[in-house]
Amino acid sequence: MIKVHGQKVTTNQEHLIYTSIIDDEEMNHQIVSVIDEMGDVQGNTTNVKAQMTEWKMADKPGFIKLSYIFREIAKEISFKDHKRTYGMRVKDMWGMKYKSGDYANLHDHWPALWSMSYYINPPENGPNIVFPASNYQIKPVNGLMCIFPAYVKHEVEKKEFEGFRYVVSANGH
Repeated sequence: MIKVHGQKVTTNQEHLIYTSIIDDEEMNHQIVSVIDEMGDVQGNTTNVKAQMTEWKMADKPGFIKLSYIFREIAKEISFKDHKRTYGMRVKDMWGMKYKSGDYANLHDHWPALWSMSYYINPPENGPNIVFPASNYQIKPVNGLMCIFPAYVKHEVEKKEFEGFRYVVSANGH
């Protein structure tokens, strides 16, 4: 079983946001390669105004392992906080590559149960993930997995930065 190595953060709106650091550079390299190879499939038609893959990536190299880690951590969170064993499945998983000035509109992932974002080598001066209702932000670092209830609204603000911001997001049911 995978342990939640990070911390549980309770915001002022009582939204639970869980963070954990995943140290797997081989997985990260595979994911970045797949995102770069696939390119922009969505064409800015979603809330994400950045390069975005197709929605069903959980069976692709690197994404397979990340999907497993997400499921295991969500299972541990469910047991630890709710005393329930819950076998979650990943319904959607997609990759994104933000360049300077790209952003994501305020949105949620309802009706999913959990949402996840995972960051690979984010630029030092890149944008945070913002949870406006709780006045809370998280600065991405390499290997950071952030899990939160899918109904929680979040966004990525437009910001100038150098390099690329690689992110994988997923929904669990």
